[in-house]
Amino acid sequence: MSYSLIIFGLIINGINSIVSKNYFLILGSIILSIFTFLISYGLWRLKIWGGGDVKLITGISSVLPFHPNILNQYL
Repeated sequence: MSYSLIIFGLIINGINSIVSKNYFLILGSIILSIFTFLISYGLWRLKIWGGGDVKLITGISSVLPFHPNILNQYL
């Protein structure tokens, strides 16, 4: 179920970036998912989290929309 959530999130964000012609949306979603996976994986290696938590949090981060205007507010 977690893997399907990850795939679903990336597909939906990919479709959203194609429709809006803003390819930074899918790129941001992929980068955010990888970043979340690395942090979660580190917590798993430290025996703080379980393996299912890593997959679930990565899946949730892939479904969340990433909007580049958020970065423009802080830069």
